[in-house]
Formats: sequence, C-alpha cells, structure tokens
Amino acid sequence: MTVVVDANIVFSCVFGAESAVGKTWFDARQIIKFVAPEYLRHELMRLRPRMVQHSKLPASVVQQTMELLLSHVVLINEEIIPAKLRTEATRLTAHVDKDDIPYVALALYFKCPI
Repeated sequence: MTVVVDANIVFSCVFGAESAVGKTWFDARQIIKFVAPEYLRHELMRLRPRMVQHSKLPASVVQQTMELLLSHVVLINEEIIPAKLRTEATRLTAHVDKDDIPYVALALYFKCPI
C-alpha cells in the first residue's frame, strides 16, 4: 500500500516514537510505502525551528530524527505529475492550505490516501 505523507505527520513523529502517530509510523513502515513530494524536505526545513521549540529537543536531535523519518519516505519530483492533476489538486485545496497542493497532486497521481 502507498500513502502520501505530509509535513504534519513528520512533525508529529519528531515528538517521539512513543506518540500515537510515531507508533503507527514505525509499525506501518513494513507494509506501507510512504511517498511525498520533494517539497516535503523544504517544508520540514522551514518548520524545523518550530519543531525544536515545541519538542524542547536539541536542534541536532530534531535534525537527526527528521533525517531518520525521511529515510523511510520516497521523495518524488513533482514535475512527473501531469499538469491536469496539479490543476485538480489546486482546485481541491482552494479553501485549505496552498502548501497542500503538492501532496494532494501526488495522492491523485498514485491514487492513494494522504
């Protein structure tokens, strides 16, 4: 099974493998192929200061945890997604967050959940 992972999931996992999201991530990675747009890496770098602040972990630990989590995600170049699907993702996210467009487009491309 393939699932698109967004930054919110990685953000939650940084708080620890013992959280509900963290446990699900580490238990499911054997049966689920996690994919994300390459944009995820950029978004995580932007969110890193908030992760450090909220987790109260040293920046180096947050960085290592992000890298560990990303090692289980296949990052996909968004350019492979047909324009028609990107347009549909833009329409579907019009009243949400524009940062969700690459994730929704990728879910449409793979016909899988986010």
